[in-house]
Amino acid sequence: MSSGRRAKAGRLRTIGARLTLLGMGTTLSVCVVVCAVLYAGLAYSLRREIDGFLGGEVLEFISILNEESGESLRQIEAEIRRELGSRLRADLTFRLVAESGELVMTSATNDSIPPGKWRGTTSDGPVDRSSFSTVALAGSGRTVRMCSELTQFGGKPYEAQVLYSLDGMEHSLRMFRGICAGAIALAAILSLLGGRWLSVRLLRPVGAMTESARSITAAKMSDRLRRTNSDDELDRLAATLNEMLDRLEKQFRQMQQFTADASHELRTPLAALRGAAELALSRERSAEELRHTLHESMERYDQLSRIAEELLLLARLDAGDAVLRAEPVRLDTVIDDVVDLYHPYAAERKVEIVFDGRREIWVQADGGRLRQVFGNLIDNSIKYMGRPGRVHIGAELVNGCAAVKIRDDGRGIAATELPRIFDRFYRGDRARSGDARRGAGLGLPICRSLIEAHGGSVTIESVVDSGTEVLIRIPTEAATAQPTSI
Repeated sequence: MSSGRRAKAGRLRTIGARLTLLGMGTTLSVCVVVCAVLYAGLAYSLRREIDGFLGGEVLEFISILNEESGESLRQIEAEIRRELGSRLRADLTFRLVAESGELVMTSATNDSIPPGKWRGTTSDGPVDRSSFSTVALAGSGRTVRMCSELTQFGGKPYEAQVLYSLDGMEHSLRMFRGICAGAIALAAILSLLGGRWLSVRLLRPVGAMTESARSITAAKMSDRLRRTNSDDELDRLAATLNEMLDRLEKQFRQMQQFTADASHELRTPLAALRGAAELALSRERSAEELRHTLHESMERYDQLSRIAEELLLLARLDAGDAVLRAEPVRLDTVIDDVVDLYHPYAAERKVEIVFDGRREIWVQADGGRLRQVFGNLIDNSIKYMGRPGRVHIGAELVNGCAAVKIRDDGRGIAATELPRIFDRFYRGDRARSGDARRGAGLGLPICRSLIEAHGGSVTIESVVDSGTEVLIRIPTEAATAQPTSI
C-alpha cells in the first residue's frame, strides 16, 4: 500500500471521520426509509383513486346500456366515442365482452387488449361485484387498469369493462422518484458537510487536550489539561486525566527524590571505601593495619549490600511483583521467634521485651517477610529507646482482623516528624544518635510496603517522652484464629 493510501486510510479511521460517516449514514438511512414509505403511500393512494374512478365509470357505463337498451350496440358505441372525444387524453376505454369472450363493443379505435377471462358465474352463483386488474400492453411497455362488472343487454349476459391508462400515474411516480433521489443526494451533501462541521466543533476540546498532553514533559510535570467547566463527558475526561497526572507527578517527584537519596546513601559508603583504599595505598602498611582497613571495608560492603537489597525489594513492591509466598503461618509463633532473637540485644541495652499474645492466630502470609517486619520494628524500638525501658508486644483478633501492637516507653517521635516517618531515606532527630547500627532510612517504608502487600495497614502514634505505639492490621480474609488443639 502506498503512503498516500495509508494516509487516506488513517484519516478515515479518525473519530471525526467515523462520526461524520455515521451521521451521514444515519441521515441517508432515514431519508431512504421516509422516501420509500411516502412512495408506497403515494402509489397506494393513486391506485385507490384510479380504482374509485373506474368503479364509478363502469356503473355509469352500465346505466347507459340499461337506458339505451332499445338501440343497437353500434349506436351506443358511436355515442360513447363522441363523448370520449372531448377528453384531452385518450386514456379511457369502454368495452363490452360477450360470454363467449368475444369483444362486441369498444370505444377505442385500435383495441388490442385481450378481453380477459370470463368471470360470469362461480360455484357460488353469479359474480355481482366489480373486479380490478392491471393489464400490461404487449410490445409497448405500458400498463392499464381495468374494472369489470357483469351486466345484461338485450336479455344476454355481458361483462362491462372500463380501462384507464396508468401512464399518468407512472409519470407522477417517476417524478416523485426523481424528487426523492435529488432529496437524498442533497441530504448526503448536507449531512457530510454538517457532520464534518459538527465533528470538528465537538472534537475541538479533544485536540486541545492532545496538544496540552504533548506539552507535558518531565520538565513541565505541573502543567494540566484545560477544562471547559461544562461538566460534559470531555470535561470529565479532562478532570480524570488531570487526577492521573497528579498521581504521576507525585510518583515522579518521589522517584526523583528516591533516586537522589539513593545516590546520596550509596555515595557515602563508596567514598569511605575509596578513601580507605587510597589511604592504605598512600604508604607502606603493616599487616595489622591492612587487616583493620579490610575489616572496615567489609562493614561498608555489608552496608552497601543491605541498601541494594532494600532498594531492590522496594522497587519490586512498587512494581507489584510477587515477592510473597503465602502459606498458613502462626502469627504468635513468628513474633515469639523474633522476640527470642532480639532478647540479647535488648538486654545489652537494658530494655525488657514482653510478649503476651499467647493465643494461636493463623494468617495466610509469608512468614519470612512477617519476621522481617516485626524484627525491624522491634529493632527500632530498642535502638531508639534512648534509655532503659520496656517494649510491649500484643497480638489478638479484633473484629476478624489480626492486630499486633508494639509499644515502647522510649523518647517518642516529635509531631513534626510523624508525617514523614514512612518516607524513604528519612531519618529524624532520634536517628541521628551516633548509633553505629543506624540504617539508611528504608526500614519503615519496607515494613509498610510488605504489610500493604499482605492487604493490611501500619499506623504509628507517638508522644515525646512517653513512647511510641505501632499498630499492624492484617485483613479478615488473611487472618484466622485456630483452636489450641492444632
